[in-house]
Amino acid sequence: INSLRDPEKGVIERITNAIDAVLEKEKIRCSISSASSPDIIVKKAFPRYYQHRKDILEGKETKAQALDATDKIVVAINDGSQSNKPTIDIIDKGTGIDGPQFSSTILSINGSNKLSTDKNYLIGTFGQGGSTSLPFTYATLIISKYNNIFHFTIIKRFELAGCKNFTFLYLGNGDKILTLKNDIVESDEYIKSFVDSESGTLVRMIETEIPREYRMNDVVKPGMLGDLINTELFNVALPIKLIENRSNFLENKNAQARNSFGSYIKMHTWKYAKTDLSGSFVIDHNN
Repeated sequence: INSLRDPEKGVIERITNAIDAVLEKEKIRCSISSASSPDIIVKKAFPRYYQHRKDILEGKETKAQALDATDKIVVAINDGSQSNKPTIDIIDKGTGIDGPQFSSTILSINGSNKLSTDKNYLIGTFGQGGSTSLPFTYATLIISKYNNIFHFTIIKRFELAGCKNFTFLYLGNGDKILTLKNDIVESDEYIKSFVDSESGTLVRMIETEIPREYRMNDVVKPGMLGDLINTELFNVALPIKLIENRSNFLENKNAQARNSFGSYIKMHTWKYAKTDLSGSFVIDHNN
């Protein structure tokens, strides 16, 4: 859990888990027996986005659009009790997690279900990444919708007597994960969309430590969190919708919701890219 020095890396890990959940769901929905890469799933599940992405890479389009892959992964930045510690929501409309499966999936440490070669289409591997975000939050709320039931827990850091290190505890009823009743009357649109979706997971990172360089401005501005996502997820399979929900930036209505498509796509659509200096080369490895 304490393997990261950079808190923003933990946010990226949570996003990769969200992407993997969507890919898993669409693989099942589209009856794809095997997939050696995410593109095989995306091509069948989101044909418009797949073709548009292909057109960009072939120079036929100059603007990236999410199209039929929109809102599948959402990252929303909300106010925390302190301006330097925003609350970050990461939502996917993926498979969702059944309550009894929490301990072996989203709450597990090194309990990976992504290591086998038939899971090459997934980004994650070691089943640990999401947990690395825990030390950088006041608490983490997880809600997952599965078979129309909302399962949830809260994870928090404690100092227990007799323990040398901090201990992370999660809320449950004995060994059972609790469930929620949907009694939402008013909420942000992206929350309503998640609640109404067939399945999915919401991870709320409450009051997250994140370097000033990624939070000092609207998250979709150059150099902010959106660009970090583009860089870290260079050739990401699906678009990630970014919502700036902090009160200081709500007046900027033109930049409240944008998508990160990865720097690979950005290099083909960015007006400052120097195409005359661009190209590709082959690296031969083990023949």
